[in-house]
Amino acid sequence: MKTTKPIIEVIVSSPPDRDVLVSELWVGAELLGEVFEDKGSLRLTVYPPQSGSCWSLDARAVLLSLNDAISELARPKESD
Repeated sequence: MKTTKPIIEVIVSSPPDRDVLVSELWVGAELLGEVFEDKGSLRLTVYPPQSGSCWSLDARAVLLSLNDAISELARPKESD
């Protein structure tokens, strides 16, 4: 079976304008959205593609990426 890179990459970041960690969802070089905690609930912000059209993504890939994003945010924070 051939292994391929996931369509949606999850990267955890600490943006300077946020007090919490954010799981970014990337499709190639474009930011699809962010998952973050806000007042005890998980929020998803979705951004439009740079092309001005709409996203058309494999639903299973999106669900798997969202699960990865949530799991990454639930990991214990490393202390410095």
